[in-house]
Amino acid sequence: MKTLQLNSKGPDVLFMQYLIGHPTLDADFGPKTEKDLILWQSSHGLKPDGQCGDKTWKKLLEYRKPASKEELEKLAKELGCEYAALKAITEVESGGKGGFTKEGRPIALHEGHIFWKYIKLYGGTPDNKGNEDILYPNWTKEYYKTGDAEYELIDRAFKLNTKAALESSSLGMF
Repeated sequence: MKTLQLNSKGPDVLFMQYLIGHPTLDADFGPKTEKDLILWQSSHGLKPDGQCGDKTWKKLLEYRKPASKEELEKLAKELGCEYAALKAITEVESGGKGGFTKEGRPIALHEGHIFWKYIKLYGGTPDNKGNEDILYPNWTKEYYKTGDAEYELIDRAFKLNTKAALESSSLGMF
């Protein structure tokens, strides 16, 4: 995973914020995220440098895990559905991979047609020249990637419009 530091933006920042328990999941590595990362690094035996590099990622990824049977049973009960139905959904939504990519990120999906809608909603004009694979007016699965490759699309969407990218990209099993 790439090194994150002050002013980094995107889905990896969002994932890191979640793992360190940062109260604001906004995908923006600002001074408050840096402070929380330094505290997290200090409390986990790492050099508190405020950067999320290889050693910090390795330690962070120890704390992520697929949902257990017990957690899914509890969630099914809370949702008022059968465990088997919820288990089937998790298998389909994760592609049978337990919810994480090879690098350890949560599975992800960028929806270019939703991105188009939110760009317009937030006052922009969708211009997909050179971005046809992340910004398009109608649903298609033509541009879907799998695993970590999906993050390349999401990163590019964040560079165009962070708010619209947050609205049109899913991270995690559900």
